[in-house]
Amino acid sequence: MTLATAVPAATDDSTQSPLLAQWRLIAARLPNQPALTSAGVGFTFAEADRLSDLAALDLVDALGDGDEPVGILSEHTAHALLAILTVLKSGRTHVFLDPHVPVERLGYYTRASGLKVCLVSTNQAEIGADIATSLPFDEIVARAVASTLSETDLADAVEERLAAGRDRQGSDGVSIVFTSGSSGLPKGVLQTEDTLRQQVGYHRQLVGVGPGDRALLTFPLGFVAGVATFLAPLLNGTGMWCFDAREEGIPALRAYLEDKRLTAYYSTPYLAKSLAESLPDGEKLEHLRFILTGGEAITAAGVAALRRVLPESAFYVNGAGSSETGGMIVAWTLPGDAPAPTGVIPAGRAAPNAEVLIVGDDGVELPQGEVGEIVFVSRGLSGGYWRDDERNAELFSVTDDGRRRYRSGDLGRLDDDGNLVMAGRADSAVKVRGYLVEPSEIEAALTGLDEIRDAVVIAQKSDEKPTRLLAYIVPTAGLRAPSTPAVRRALRQTLPEYMVPAEIVQLTALPRTERGKVDRQNLPPVPERVVSDDVLDQHEYVMAQIWCRVLEIPGLDADDDFMALGGDSLSAEELLAAVEDDLGVTLESSDILRFPTLAEFTKRVSNHASALPSDPDVVPLNTGTGGRPLFCIAGAGALALTYLPLARQFPERDVYAFQAHAMERRGLPDRTVTAHAERVIRTMRTVQPHGPYVVVGHSFGGFVALEVAHILRAGGEEVELVAILDTFARDEPGATPSTPSATVESAARPSSGLRGIAAAALDKQVRRILPYGLPEVDQVSRHVRAHLAGVVTHEGQRQFDAIADRSVLALRKHVIQPYDGPVLYVLAKTNDRGLSGWQDILTGDLRVEATETDHTSLLRDPEVQTLASILRKHLEPVGVA
Repeated sequence: MTLATAVPAATDDSTQSPLLAQWRLIAARLPNQPALTSAGVGFTFAEADRLSDLAALDLVDALGDGDEPVGILSEHTAHALLAILTVLKSGRTHVFLDPHVPVERLGYYTRASGLKVCLVSTNQAEIGADIATSLPFDEIVARAVASTLSETDLADAVEERLAAGRDRQGSDGVSIVFTSGSSGLPKGVLQTEDTLRQQVGYHRQLVGVGPGDRALLTFPLGFVAGVATFLAPLLNGTGMWCFDAREEGIPALRAYLEDKRLTAYYSTPYLAKSLAESLPDGEKLEHLRFILTGGEAITAAGVAALRRVLPESAFYVNGAGSSETGGMIVAWTLPGDAPAPTGVIPAGRAAPNAEVLIVGDDGVELPQGEVGEIVFVSRGLSGGYWRDDERNAELFSVTDDGRRRYRSGDLGRLDDDGNLVMAGRADSAVKVRGYLVEPSEIEAALTGLDEIRDAVVIAQKSDEKPTRLLAYIVPTAGLRAPSTPAVRRALRQTLPEYMVPAEIVQLTALPRTERGKVDRQNLPPVPERVVSDDVLDQHEYVMAQIWCRVLEIPGLDADDDFMALGGDSLSAEELLAAVEDDLGVTLESSDILRFPTLAEFTKRVSNHASALPSDPDVVPLNTGTGGRPLFCIAGAGALALTYLPLARQFPERDVYAFQAHAMERRGLPDRTVTAHAERVIRTMRTVQPHGPYVVVGHSFGGFVALEVAHILRAGGEEVELVAILDTFARDEPGATPSTPSATVESAARPSSGLRGIAAAALDKQVRRILPYGLPEVDQVSRHVRAHLAGVVTHEGQRQFDAIADRSVLALRKHVIQPYDGPVLYVLAKTNDRGLSGWQDILTGDLRVEATETDHTSLLRDPEVQTLASILRKHLEPVGVA
């Protein structure tokens, strides 16, 4: 079965009727049905018809002669929809001005369209006064509501004075929408009667929208999809509910859908996927009959997320189009009983009365499967660029049978099922090493990884240097953020080498325009890295092979920095293990920080030099800044290097990180939390003799940080802040979920009689050695390993686990004293215990901050940016220690 369903041929001639004729017919048939609704306001079809008639009469009086477009500056509300109907009835073309757009750009829209008068909502009066002559629309509506004009007199007035709207021809304008301006200044595009008539019919045939539906409109009304997905369902008898997720947020959107029992959902893929991901596992949007997304491409992961929250009877539609095509012109449908697809999601098949052609550079149509420029042919295309005859002549033409033809400038191909598959812009085609690359394929591979929620891939071009692919990714909330080498390894499982991005940048969110599209112009720049293996000496060349293997990159320069290339604590340990295996040299993780570049690290290994004098348990991450230090304590079994991403966020402060004793060298671990804290304090006082101190602790490190603060304050020192990062408090002895593992008490309750007395005596002797009883059989080896940690060393992760288990033993004996000083508690999204157990301990100035990440990713890029901003908010301005 093919996942793409064919669109039935047009059978309803009503799409040839004028828009206002269709509106009046629907209003007469469904007078008491809800038509336009938003928070706190709603109009039935009859109310909307009468009020827009009265408002249009008011508007015509105010406008006088002329045919200039009319602006509408309003929030995303039912009043905004009523304003569009009002301007439509007045016979003028409207330009919707979205308050989320910067004022400077709104001014540009005003000048470019030539509008002189703007209908303005009360809340936008100040902005409206700056850009055009303002008419307060709320007052116009209030006058219409209060009007006592009879229906007969109103009908006569409409017949006489609103003829321009009633007599609008197919090529006459309805609205001017502005392109996103991704390639220069935004361009105004005229949407005509014919354009929107086609959308009305297409929606009815594609999704069967009609009087039985209740539709949610989230598309901004300044966007062609906003105009089309307002008028198309409405003129098919569907009531429209407005909701602005940019203002209200995803949880409120979910509640609104359920509360209003909406059946038809229209939005961008990004918003729809965010909505789906906000639902608890197993919960579905039971009332929805379909979801239709448009505005940008959707990935297979996005479709799968939507499929999981839709009832089996519901279907999904991926619509595609542009301002120039007049809205949706191709669509791909996934039936409710079909499995979620993989790979690149096609844009779909052409609408009825439309045709998609793929042409080469010479304009000749290409065979199916070949990539070329996409050309659309239809009577329902837009009216072209507003007041730009030269550009219209370049991109628009008329076919022999009278249809309009538009060269899109986009690349694409037709797959075996006849679906259009987009391949990026023709003027920015990506060729890497002679291969034509479709960034959407790479984006699909990236978002196909569970750890990646969102991704965009762009090309960095240069006349002198080869084209590089740059990927920007957003990790999935609740999962550990993937390291750059791990992402590259995963991509190589499904993509050829030339499609693996040269640079992978992790962000907390992709920048987006007010329309929800990825704002490629505001992606952070990636500095170009120069690769010059030919200038490496023989030692550096050998070391470069190891680095490339660990980091999953093709080449290196002598000045490349290991951590800057995406290295993290895990890949650092992999590097050290590889150096020991390949070259027989044993180093510590701190050496990577002291000798961060390939040249420096190679020299360190080649000279077999001894480590610089230092404390092996303390890693200076930032030094020499003169700013008051941050003292950071790692979790159980974690390296001090885990704080490196956080240190990078505080270039104005010295940052010192502490790890457990004997992590990387043989030694006796601290037997108590207090001993651990005292060891930390000895170094702290060397660096900063007196307070105020800032102490940060993650997981088990939170207990140590709190004990450090207790000891410092008992000695008369000031502690500015203790930051506890997602540390679970103990509810009872032995319950330490914040640490990786714990032995479990399993000694049986003694029975009565002599056997019971003997068992009790034995149990008493055992508890002198093992205070929490005998470990379960499958935990015996870990229990023994914990007691021997530091004395007996292990390879790799087993060593870290041993130290972690030793920390558990120390924590079990620790008595946590109440603390009345300032504490910042940072809560990860995956922490379902919250402040449980802490209320009686943290009795002072307690500040709680919640994040949208998991326990581990809290300290990893890019989520660490959020953590850093939280810390800054609660820290005093930086000063010299």
